[in-house]
Amino acid sequence: MLKTITKYQHAVFSAILIIIRSAVGFGVQKLVAVAYGPVGTTLISHFQNLISIFTQPVQDVIVNGLINAFPKKDFEKSKIIGASLHLLLILLSGTAFILFLKYIFNESLFSFSFSQWVLIVISIMLFSLGLILSAIYVVEKKLKIFLSIFSFQWLLFFLIVLLYEFELNEFLLFWLIIQAIFTLILYLPIKNLFKINFKLDNKIKNHFKQFLIIGFTVLISNKWVDYFVREYAVQEFGQNESGLWQAVVRLSEAYRGLIISFLFLTFYPSISKAISSDTIKSTILRKHFLLYLVLSLMLIIILFLFSDQLLTLLYNREYSQANYLFRLQLVGDFLAILSFPFAIYLLARVNTYSYIFAEILSTIVFIIVILLKLGNGIDSIVIAHICRFIIYSISISAISVNDLKNVSN
Repeated sequence: MLKTITKYQHAVFSAILIIIRSAVGFGVQKLVAVAYGPVGTTLISHFQNLISIFTQPVQDVIVNGLINAFPKKDFEKSKIIGASLHLLLILLSGTAFILFLKYIFNESLFSFSFSQWVLIVISIMLFSLGLILSAIYVVEKKLKIFLSIFSFQWLLFFLIVLLYEFELNEFLLFWLIIQAIFTLILYLPIKNLFKINFKLDNKIKNHFKQFLIIGFTVLISNKWVDYFVREYAVQEFGQNESGLWQAVVRLSEAYRGLIISFLFLTFYPSISKAISSDTIKSTILRKHFLLYLVLSLMLIIILFLFSDQLLTLLYNREYSQANYLFRLQLVGDFLAILSFPFAIYLLARVNTYSYIFAEILSTIVFIIVILLKLGNGIDSIVIAHICRFIIYSISISAISVNDLKNVSN
């Protein structure tokens, strides 16, 4: 028994970490819903999406590139970390510049002062560095330490929030700042592993270049599009109705994030290793996909049957008005969940242009369907979500299966 636990302890700690992350996400949403209502849900969702415009490229480019590169013997780990820090500075500077051009700091939905915006930018930089440190914990299989720090961070957050009555803007700031502060704590246990060589050779540059292209595609096709769709929803349907829709979206993102996080912590490193050692076989996806399909279908059915109770539990009774939207959202989510293993395979293979094709095609469909306004109200956005993932799941799975056959042959 002990042998089995030891053998699979990385997967066990991965699962525990994902459960805690999900609980934290739901906990934050619950606090906001109870204290501030649907308008609060609108603002925290918009704020978190704003932060993710900075952090998503770090995740997609640097973190995925680092995890992919670490098992490869022809890369020096110190150079991988050095390249990661180079890219971190470039990505954050580039994103900040784009946001400045878009006058994001004058965003009417928020009422932050200039000094608070400065604090937000500093916190985002530290938060993004924390994502790189987290990746090192993953590849070095030190999730037990990371889990302890992560748990303490959020226990402290909830304790302070429950003891002190925050204004909504203060709550948003504190949510970000505590994650920035704990980056410094994350560094201490792995400082001996965090050796940096800033010398960039062509091999390292070419490796990260592919992830850079993918990262910017995801940034534009997902985060930027989502940001402006949220703005469109607020302007078109008002903050209250948008808040109910955002409650559905946040719940959707939570369980989809839970699934894809587990796949990235377990499936992505193993398939990257198999690809680097030329042991990849066409059966690698087929072997586990049937089980994955059945479990995914069971999850969606359970969520559908208990949708009303779930919305009331995670938010409050007022949010049961969003039950129809949530059940509609589940259709698109099922297709999205089925596409995850194929998308991760293409990322591991660094099959850049095929991945980009699927992302851009599905995003174009999403925007067109929103503009067509096929629903009776805000449900038109959810219908667009379904259409998006019909196209995405078909294209990404077809490309992946074809690529895997070619590799196996």
